[in-house]
Amino acid sequence: MTKTKNNIYTNILIFTAIVYVLGLIVHFSAPYLIHSLYWVMPALMCLITLYIIVSLRKSKNISHQHFIRKFLIFTMLKPFVVLLLIAIYAFAVKQEVKAFAIDFLIVYFIYLFYEIYWLMKISKLPSNNNQ
Repeated sequence: MTKTKNNIYTNILIFTAIVYVLGLIVHFSAPYLIHSLYWVMPALMCLITLYIIVSLRKSKNISHQHFIRKFLIFTMLKPFVVLLLIAIYAFAVKQEVKAFAIDFLIVYFIYLFYEIYWLMKISKLPSNNNQ
């Protein structure tokens, strides 16, 4: 179990590094496509994804219903958190809001697909109790 747990952390960090490298490639090829705060977005999404995966992994060890309940809560709250961050930026800065929102949503969907991939792997792992 510890090997899988470390594997998840390592893979998320490697995935975040890949997202940063892709951002660098886009930045050097077409700098007008990347918002100046792009470099904060993958780090924030990495932290949110790590928190969700760790929480769901712990809840899977409690019971399958607890895992499903937490998964549904995270599935509902994560888009609201992202939209709240975009709204805070829009009210605070009021410049380049469209570019910020588009970049943030692209990073959000990239991490969403990655999160789904890992949650599918976690759900197939055996839990500590036999429920």
